[in-house]
Amino acid sequence: MDAIVAVYSDWGIGARGTQPVVLHADRAHFREKTRGAAVIVGRKTMEDFPGGRPLKGRHNIVVTRQALTVEGAEVAHTTAEALSLAAKYDRCYVIGGASVFRQFYPYLDRVEITKIDLAPPSDSYFPDLDADPAWVCAEQGPWQEEDGLRYCFCTYERKDKKKLMEEKLREYARLLVEIGVNIQKGQTLVLRTPVDCAPFARLCAEAAYAAGARNVVVQWGDDAITKLSYLHAADELFDSVPEWNKVMMNGLAEEGAAFLSIIGNDPEAFLGVDPERMLRSRRAAGRDLAPFRSRLMSNRNAWSIGAIPVPSWAGKVFPEDEPAAALEKLWEAIFRSVRITGRGDAVENWHRHVSTLQARVEKLNAWRFESLRYRNALGTDLTIRLPKEHLWAGGSSATPEGQRFIANMPTEEIFTAPLRGGIDGTVCAALPLVYNGNIIEGIRFAVKNGKIVEAHADKGEEILKTAISVDEGASYFGEVALVPYDSPIRNQEILFYDTLFDENAACHLAFGDAYPECIRGGAEMSPEELAAAGLNHSDTHVDFMIGTADLSIVGTRADGEEIEIFRDGNFTF
Repeated sequence: MDAIVAVYSDWGIGARGTQPVVLHADRAHFREKTRGAAVIVGRKTMEDFPGGRPLKGRHNIVVTRQALTVEGAEVAHTTAEALSLAAKYDRCYVIGGASVFRQFYPYLDRVEITKIDLAPPSDSYFPDLDADPAWVCAEQGPWQEEDGLRYCFCTYERKDKKKLMEEKLREYARLLVEIGVNIQKGQTLVLRTPVDCAPFARLCAEAAYAAGARNVVVQWGDDAITKLSYLHAADELFDSVPEWNKVMMNGLAEEGAAFLSIIGNDPEAFLGVDPERMLRSRRAAGRDLAPFRSRLMSNRNAWSIGAIPVPSWAGKVFPEDEPAAALEKLWEAIFRSVRITGRGDAVENWHRHVSTLQARVEKLNAWRFESLRYRNALGTDLTIRLPKEHLWAGGSSATPEGQRFIANMPTEEIFTAPLRGGIDGTVCAALPLVYNGNIIEGIRFAVKNGKIVEAHADKGEEILKTAISVDEGASYFGEVALVPYDSPIRNQEILFYDTLFDENAACHLAFGDAYPECIRGGAEMSPEELAAAGLNHSDTHVDFMIGTADLSIVGTRADGEEIEIFRDGNFTF
């Protein structure tokens, strides 16, 4: 289906139902293109035709909600009816007005446009096809003049959906490799990915080699096989990490490799698995892969995490949609979250976004808060003391060699570390938590002197209690993160069932390990020095979301001055 329309330089098409400028050349162009074709037109636009009657020499399809008949035309009361009528004809043009253009825009394959080099006041607009990556200007004629006005004829064509998707995927892979881990020439990239995401993993490997990577080491994972292992493998296997895995992971980290993790998992992949086996496996990994984990937590290696939708995940997020539609929706939600438009401007978008985050980081660091007070109607009433030498961070981080990277894509957070024994009160989760392939809902913690002394959940309470029992530090907190309720991810009004996204839709806390970068000089400190500075240590780090539309956060400085940081869920500055 095609459309034909005259637009001004700002894509306006008229004001108060009329066209301020009418060109004879445009009228002739319209007559030539539409002669003998079907035209879809709104009732009000048809009534503005000469004599208020359908156009001669064309098959008129009038779209209206009213129950009426139109002599010389077919009437459609819904989009589906109009599309069904149009299918009878070899050629069909949507010709307006503005509401009809909007109604049929998703079904258009081609648009014939007369561009007029003028911008008179308009109250109706055609979608800006130059700004929509799904469209390309396939042909543009020479600029001409009529009565002193410049105009030209253009043909826009919608890109093939498959081709557009390929372009976005390649842009996403480049974004993760070049901006996420910021791979350096001669550096090894370790790519950790589910087998279901193999096609995208290949794009990431291709992007890494194009950027000068020395080698790409791929580590494949499969939730289904992992679940079988948890259910049936020999019991003693969960108390250690295979020697080959220890040597590889700790060795690659020591060599300075960059680590890119692609996640794409069923949120309930491990439902029914014995939590004790998962706990033992996590403890073994924390012990045997401590050098690897320590280097990443202290930013001695560049690392980043991205996500790829899989059918089981998409079905959980969009349960009312058919599998293919759900997968497409989740792809688009991910692209929006990581600022990929299809116009090739993702890198520029990220540079601008990181600058915004870092401006807020500088302001928070200048205030030097001693404590934060959280309150909302959900039940959170929590006071969080901060280490004396705490630092806020956000956007990008850097290795000691100066290699900047963005650990999470997407990221909307600004974060710091709390004082290990300095949290008191009650905190309630605002969103479900996906942990080890299980969904935990309705989390409520009572906290005293920094330690979780009571843990409750409406669903998955046993899993929650296992999560805070990984080690001693798991029942203390390691991160305080600020995310505005009015954020690109939250505004999509989607529950992703994945912490990478959901934590960037709301303020959150994390129980477990703290990031050394959140204390002045932390990257050079020993574990003992970090503990003395007030940071928590654990082999786990689990974010859970607490931000709501009414969340209030007030910071208190050393002199007792109180500064409102968040009001109604959003930054005040």
